[in-house]
Amino acid sequence: MKKRLAGFLLATLLYATSAGAEDYVVVAGDTLSGIASKYGVSVEGLKSANGLDSEFLSINQKLVIPEAAAEPVTKVKKMVFINEDDLGLREDENQQSKVITTLDRGAKVELLETNAKWSKIKVGEHIGFVATEHLTNNLEDSSRALEMLLGRVKTLAVGLAGTPYRSGGTSPKGFDCSGFTSYVMGQMGVKLPRTSVDQFSVGKKVERNNLRVGDLLFFDTLKKGRISHVGIYIGNNKMIHSATRKVEVSDLSWYFKNYRYYGAKRVLTVSQK
Repeated sequence: MKKRLAGFLLATLLYATSAGAEDYVVVAGDTLSGIASKYGVSVEGLKSANGLDSEFLSINQKLVIPEAAAEPVTKVKKMVFINEDDLGLREDENQQSKVITTLDRGAKVELLETNAKWSKIKVGEHIGFVATEHLTNNLEDSSRALEMLLGRVKTLAVGLAGTPYRSGGTSPKGFDCSGFTSYVMGQMGVKLPRTSVDQFSVGKKVERNNLRVGDLLFFDTLKKGRISHVGIYIGNNKMIHSATRKVEVSDLSWYFKNYRYYGAKRVLTVSQK
């Protein structure tokens, strides 16, 4: 009996040493499912690694955390498209790894390996990883999704034309310029800082000849040498913005001629909505 018990303890120790990446000490409020989710393992795997026959846990109980099962990888070799703006090609399969280069929406790349979370691709001389959700077999699907998104933001913004100007206003009862852009983008799932100056610090810089619907435009309308106004580009060289009296559509040629233009920022992408 003692030999069998010793053998069992030895086998358990060896299993824990080889299968477990680390130990975890249970604290108040812990659940087996919560711990499993935190470490990316299954509840059954956690129970098996620790010889548990229930999900009951005790405070200060020590658990062996088994190595997470790798996502099944499928080897392929075909051409696919990027469906995200300014996507980082990374050295490894995690968001903290170094970005090798950035890829534009619609870029055609070679898919080498893929699983549910990450895909290994080749573009030019570069090989790296991107999130699988940012790849598509059909460029038309990606373009259609973007077209629908930009159509929604334009309809939303233009629908607010005539709303009175209100200093500090952030609702359809009244807007100031950055309150208007914050509200519109908030309805599209993008949270912006409150002021025009701070809004200029987020998003992707866009050249004037590459503007698209939804881009934010920044000006010095007070002529004090700093950003003091922001509007939303809606195409055809026009922007909608909360001007001195109300939300209105303005021709950009006049603004470019009369005020210093600081640039444009793109904050709206398909992944937001």
